[in-house]
Amino acid sequence: MKPNYVLNAWRNKKQTLGAWVGVNSINVAESMAHSGFDWLVIDCQHGLIEMNALPALIAAINTTNTVPFVRVKSNNFGDINKALDSGALGVIVPMINNAEEARAAVDAMRYPSSKGYGKRSTGPTRPMMAYGNDYLYEANENVACILQIETKDGLANVEEIAAVPGVDCLYVGPTDLAFGLGLFPGGEWEGKRNGSWFLKIFQQDSHKKALKTILDCCHRHNIAGIMHTLGINETSKMYIKDGWDGIMSGSAKGWMSRGAGGALRELRPMVKSIIPRKITADDDVLHQLAAGKITVEDAKLLMSNL
Repeated sequence: MKPNYVLNAWRNKKQTLGAWVGVNSINVAESMAHSGFDWLVIDCQHGLIEMNALPALIAAINTTNTVPFVRVKSNNFGDINKALDSGALGVIVPMINNAEEARAAVDAMRYPSSKGYGKRSTGPTRPMMAYGNDYLYEANENVACILQIETKDGLANVEEIAAVPGVDCLYVGPTDLAFGLGLFPGGEWEGKRNGSWFLKIFQQDSHKKALKTILDCCHRHNIAGIMHTLGINETSKMYIKDGWDGIMSGSAKGWMSRGAGGALRELRPMVKSIIPRKITADDDVLHQLAAGKITVEDAKLLMSNL
């Protein structure tokens, strides 16, 4: 079977860089793969992608050696099976709260074996063509089971989740985790309600402590930890230094918006727009900056994440 380069890297204590694909476009998926990321996640939870789009998007990624992962909508046996049969070499399951839910996810991703777990149904027609005729024999060791820790209960039960046999990685959803920690948008902890909630959660001691708890737990159990960094390079660099095994460094949509917006901002002074403008997210940030509600540094970071 074709190797899962990312899973092998994690097992050998090597760090990896990945990115998010949340738009249903073969061209986008293929372009992102050819950019050189170690792995790409096709997002069927919050992204604008349905399950029937997976075979074509994964095939586009497979024009390279970038490893295709899929985030499913929920811990659903049928959806996890469908993602794998479409060619995913790893599945990210959101909102895992306890060991029982972790075992259900593992069972959906593993074929029955002598190890005592695994209930995946057999029908890997496309993976056998994409990865080799020995897929059925090798898949259990080459498909990554990635569980998201992003709730209060998930954090409280992280030790028992990480200890479940067959789990390869825990993935932090930092914003949902912030909700679980009581760091709600507009709360007193935030100070001025200025739209920089996404930045400020990373600065809170409770959030930092929770992240350390999760990463330390991963490494105690000899599994990988992935950090979702909201596409902010400064944050990505910090978590690389902290020792996270995988860094989700940005999204196709975010980079397309920033690239197009940056090019346009450079040319607009020369050619004024003839189209009546709508209020954009960038405008909101600039208005806050003009009103003194945020700093220049906050404005730069917020606009880089739009």
